[in-house]
Amino acid sequence: PPAGAVIYYSLSEAPAEDVKVEILDAGGDVVRAFSSKELAAKAGLNRLVWDLSYPGAQPPEGLRLTGRTEGPRAVPGEYKARLTVGSWSATETFEVLKDPRLSATVADLQRQFDLQAEIVGRLKEGAEAVGTIRSVTKQLADIAQRATDGSAPNDIKPPADAIVAKLQGIERTLAQAKGEEGLAQEPKLLSQLAWVNAIVASADARPTDQAGVRVEDLKTQLAAQLQALRAVLDGDVARFNALVRERGVPPVAVPVTDRRVATPEN
Repeated sequence: PPAGAVIYYSLSEAPAEDVKVEILDAGGDVVRAFSSKELAAKAGLNRLVWDLSYPGAQPPEGLRLTGRTEGPRAVPGEYKARLTVGSWSATETFEVLKDPRLSATVADLQRQFDLQAEIVGRLKEGAEAVGTIRSVTKQLADIAQRATDGSAPNDIKPPADAIVAKLQGIERTLAQAKGEEGLAQEPKLLSQLAWVNAIVASADARPTDQAGVRVEDLKTQLAAQLQALRAVLDGDVARFNALVRERGVPPVAVPVTDRRVATPEN
C-alpha cells in the first residue's frame, strides 16, 4: 500500500467551530494544512491520512503541462501534527520512517526532495507569470477594441497591440498559448520543467547528475523570460498606462504577486 502517516484525533462532541489539522516539519514550518472541508469532525475518534506529499504547483486554468507538477514527498525524520478547534490547539510529534526496502540513504532522499522543491518553486513562478501575461493581455485587448469601435482614442491601439505581441512571445516560450493547450507541439519551458520533475519523482532514489544539470539550465532560461516579462510590465505597460490616463481611459491593472523575479545568476 502507498506510504502515509495516519493521524487520529478524538473530539468530545461535534464542534460548531472550524477544525484544522496542520503538518509541520522539524523547524515548525507548515507543510500541509487540512481544513474542515477535508476533515472528519464528528464526536469520537476521527482519522486523517497524510500521503507524505508537499504542495505542488497549480497551473493557470486551462494550461496543460506534460510531466508532473506534484510536490516532493517528506524526507524521513521528525514532524508534528497540530490540531486546532476554534481557539484551542494541541500539537504532537511523530516520525516518518524510511522504507527498509529502499537502498537509497536519507541523504539521497533529501537530495531528491531538494531538487523537486526547486523545480516546483520554478513551476509556480512560471505559472504566475503566465497568469499575469493572460490578465494583462486581455485588458490590453479590451482597450484596443474600445479604440477600434470608437469609444476610446484610436492612438492607444498601436501601443496596446505592440505590448500584446511582446507578452504573447514570452508566453509562447513558457507554455502553449491560450487556445493551443491541446495541440501537439514541442514542449515549452514549463512542460520541460514538469517533465524533469516526473523523472526525479519516478523512484525513491538520488537524482542523477544529469537531472540536476538540466534543472539548472531550465532555471536560467526561465529567469531570462521572467526578466523579459518584468521589463515589459515596468517599462512598456507603465508608459502605456501613463498614456491612457492622459486620454481618460482606465489603465491596465497588473496582478500583484509575492514572488520576486529571479535573475539568471540565482
